[in-house]
Order: sequence, then C-alpha cells, then structure tokens
Amino acid sequence: MSYSEKRRDFKRQKSSSSANEASWSNIDRLIKKRFQTVFVGAVSKIEDRFGQLWGSDEIDEENMTSQQLKYYNIFLELRDEIFDQGNDQRKKLMKEIGDLKVKVSSKL
Repeated sequence: MSYSEKRRDFKRQKSSSSANEASWSNIDRLIKKRFQTVFVGAVSKIEDRFGQLWGSDEIDEENMTSQQLKYYNIFLELRDEIFDQGNDQRKKLMKEIGDLKVKVSSKL
C-alpha cells in the first residue's frame, strides 16, 4: 500500500470515528431528553391529580396542616424515587447500548 493510500485510509477512519462519536452524543442526548420527559410528565400528572391534598397552588410548609404536610412529604419521596429510577434506567440503557457493536451507515 502506498503512502497516499495509507493516508486516505487513515483520513477515512478518522472521519468515520468522528461521525460515530457525534452520533453517539446525539443518541445520548435524545435518550436523556425522552427519559426526562417521561418521568417529569409522570410527576406532573401526580401533582395535578393529588396536589389538592397538600394545597399545591401555594406550597407553604410552615402554614400546612399536619395532614397536608404528611401528603406533601409522601409526594416528595415519590417524586425522588421516580427521578432516581428514571435516571438509573437511562444510565443502564446507555451502558447496554454502549456495549453493542453498531455499524454506522450514511445510507438510510
């Protein structure tokens, strides 16, 4: 193989590697966005349906009744669990995808 052929091959590999990294970055960003949309949406729906239990219009823990504070704290715990589980699952998915060998093609 001549020097110019080796050089062309090197440039092609480098270009392909950059495209793969850019694609991976886009996939990571899209997956993160979709996962966050799912669990933020779930938390929002819970708050919409049950927020009246703790007076969700104006959250003022100092002026809540003991019952409102109880429900509000349950909601906060649930929200944290949903976010933690969603983020954990997203990270696991990204690791599983990262373990795959994927061939990137410019043809659709």
